[in-house]
Amino acid sequence: GMIEERSQDSHPHVAHILTFGTSLRKAVLSDLDNITTLLRRNGLRPEGVLLPHTQYWIVETDERLLGAIGLELGSKSVLLRSAVVEPQSRGKGLGRQLASEALSWARSEGYAVVYCFSTDAGSYWLSLRFQTCSVDEVVAQLANAPQVRLFADLGWLPEEVAFKLSL
Repeated sequence: GMIEERSQDSHPHVAHILTFGTSLRKAVLSDLDNITTLLRRNGLRPEGVLLPHTQYWIVETDERLLGAIGLELGSKSVLLRSAVVEPQSRGKGLGRQLASEALSWARSEGYAVVYCFSTDAGSYWLSLRFQTCSVDEVVAQLANAPQVRLFADLGWLPEEVAFKLSL
């Protein structure tokens, strides 16, 4: 019989239409430059974006990228990172829709816990039902995640604040 090759994602280009002519979809490698620019412009590190064992989503209009979010995938848990919405597009729920999409995907893929680092947006993650946890726990669960390795190399881990959500 015929062997059907299945890609990692059976609907890679399906976009959800949001409000204001914006849509939300999984990011692909051709989005890398735009995501990198968006992160840099908003003071976030772009290293490790769209590496293997990561998954990203973006919100965009026809003209431009408005927001992004990423997951770095471990065996039982994931690290949520690069959660960003352009300043002029904030307050419309785009960040929450990106987070909801990423968390739903992780849950459907069988991951048990989502972690994130955040030194300045803690109240935001707490509002999404995350709880504080130790940085050591994140490192133990996701030692090979690109952002964990980067923060270790930069010497940032002692000052980081970590959050977790059980899926």
